[in-house]
Amino acid sequence: MKLALFRHNRKIHLPVIPTKKLIKFILNKECKRLGEINIVITSNKEILEINNKYLKHNYYTDVISFNYNKKNNISGDIYISEEQVILNAANLSNKVEEELLRVIVHGVLHLVGYNDVSEKEKLEMKLKEDEYLNVFYNRFMNE
Repeated sequence: MKLALFRHNRKIHLPVIPTKKLIKFILNKECKRLGEINIVITSNKEILEINNKYLKHNYYTDVISFNYNKKNNISGDIYISEEQVILNAANLSNKVEEELLRVIVHGVLHLVGYNDVSEKEKLEMKLKEDEYLNVFYNRFMNE
């Protein structure tokens, strides 16, 4: 079991130990086990390249998840655009660190099997994000 964070010289601060606890909590609640998850905080340029190359989408996004699961062992890569997180935070009047945690939770939920194509799926993911972030702020940030 492994959870790694790569920042590629990025500026966003992430509370690593509580974030790992949050991810493990999510997987436990979803009846999954941690395999290996890599979180890569990168640039808009790299996110666009990944989105073009692997998903055939020509636009920026905040998070892209690649699923390498084996049964209930959750493994994958989560790429996060620092610039998009900062922009989202400004547009939503949130703190950058809070928005970063939201996109991490969003990426993990994709690895678990949630989608956000339809409006119903988007709502379900948003509710799950809110649920897990509330646990994070109420439980893990007070330890």
